[in-house]
Amino acid sequence: MVMQCVSRVRYSFLVRGRPQGYVIPSRGLRQGDRLSPYLFLIGTEGFSALLHQRMITGSLPGIKVCSDAPLVNYLLFGDNSMLYAQASVESCTVIQEVLEIYGKVFGQVVNFAKSSVVFSKNVHIDLQNYISSLLGVEVVESHAKYLGLPTYVGRKKTSTFQYIKERLSKKLTTWQGKLLSGAGKDILIRVVAQALPTYAMSVFQLTKSYCDDLEQQCARFWWGSTLDMRKIHWKSWNALCNP
Repeated sequence: MVMQCVSRVRYSFLVRGRPQGYVIPSRGLRQGDRLSPYLFLIGTEGFSALLHQRMITGSLPGIKVCSDAPLVNYLLFGDNSMLYAQASVESCTVIQEVLEIYGKVFGQVVNFAKSSVVFSKNVHIDLQNYISSLLGVEVVESHAKYLGLPTYVGRKKTSTFQYIKERLSKKLTTWQGKLLSGAGKDILIRVVAQALPTYAMSVFQLTKSYCDDLEQQCARFWWGSTLDMRKIHWKSWNALCNP
């Protein structure tokens, strides 16, 4: 039934609100088709089943975050997959076997140019290079960002989220050279400047000193300061932010 939906698909065009004609694609479903997400989920379920089976048999046990936690050998985020295994040739062979079976069954091929591997600090450098050469992927110290956010956040949050402060400073510096009215500055601060850290703040709790630095940059822009001169701030930023 699924193959009939894939092989017999036809697309029509809406002309003035009415479907007109149809086109038979030569390669089955295209991206954006309503059936594509369901087929993707079916393929992902097969991939998950293969990894789960290897975990039960013990050939790819995975890792534990603590002694009482269950074993985990994979995590799925959208269309990205993270595999967890011991740094050994045996685990590398099992991963290659799973990817080969998955590729033959579902017709998808892993892009190793966009894949990478992260090792623990306890793994010797020679073993890291050998395993990465077997898998055909690049060795990285850590996955810096995922979905625009850092994957590892330590105690030094100021240095981790320094990129937000740099992006804000870059935008404010660009706006400084333009002749803007008070209403124009108000819109830029509320819509653009204050919206930059919103995405990160919805996931992570930023420090008070870091938020004060962002507010200070916005206040300098509001009162008309430049890179080589600062003007007097006649009102506190808390008073300006009152509705």
